[in-house]
Amino acid sequence: MEIKVPVKRIVATYYTPVISTADILDKYHETIKGAPEYTIYKSPKLRELYRQGKVLSIGKGMVKSINYEVVLKISPEVVFLGDMAAHDQIEAKLKELGIPVARCFTYREPTFLGRIEWVKFVAAFWGKEAYKEGNEYFQRAWFQRNNLLRIVRKAEDYPTVVNVFKLSDTHPPSVPEAQNFRVTLINQLHGKYIFSDLPGTGSRKIDIETFIERAKDADVVILRTRKNITSKEELLRLYPTSGFENFKAFKEGRFYVSKPDYYVWETRDPIGYMEDYARMIHPELFPDGDNNLKYHVKLK
Repeated sequence: MEIKVPVKRIVATYYTPVISTADILDKYHETIKGAPEYTIYKSPKLRELYRQGKVLSIGKGMVKSINYEVVLKISPEVVFLGDMAAHDQIEAKLKELGIPVARCFTYREPTFLGRIEWVKFVAAFWGKEAYKEGNEYFQRAWFQRNNLLRIVRKAEDYPTVVNVFKLSDTHPPSVPEAQNFRVTLINQLHGKYIFSDLPGTGSRKIDIETFIERAKDADVVILRTRKNITSKEELLRLYPTSGFENFKAFKEGRFYVSKPDYYVWETRDPIGYMEDYARMIHPELFPDGDNNLKYHVKLK
């Protein structure tokens, strides 16, 4: 199907990269006419438009199915879908209804810069000027990433690093695979990722015993979570059977926890997010070390 730009009626099925690009450029929110409620509330401007009735909800949570009646009411010029298998079925249905679709694969990108470049893809739907702004943003991110790489070249060692997502104490740990964008960033910043033997660009759930055995002696642990944790005591209260108290990183003050909305800022402020990683892996190379992180908390 042919899509004419600039588009004025968009439906987005998750936060990144469409809504995040509007937030980054601080423009074009008014073209987003439908989105899941959880993504709407991650964007202050989109939330305001939603309260004014100018944005419609196509579903409440992570979209595996959408309200097609609402989508038809919006009559979008394009619906942006992700890489989830469920979105294959949504794409087929939308095509049956004659609604154009664009697929975004940000979570399959093997590098952080690859993820950021999707800003240009989305901006192109808003026209030449928007694309120019998106490209300028990407160039700034590329420049800052290179500055971080120059800083870490001074490092004298490669600390071992664990990156893990754990939704709750009973939830199995999920670690990024070797070609995941987070792992690539760790490697670029002179860290040595513990689970680099797991191939792929996604994430993999592993049993807790295996995780503890392989992760407990790592120099640095970065725990991604949706919980608000600011101290070691809170961590152990919320994850009482995790064994975190026996980790080397926990004992030596190199255990970091993401803020609950980390995944939003990972996309909205990738420059700040990359700097957090550089500071956590090599605090000795920064004037204030790993203090004053933007999207992570150093547990004390």
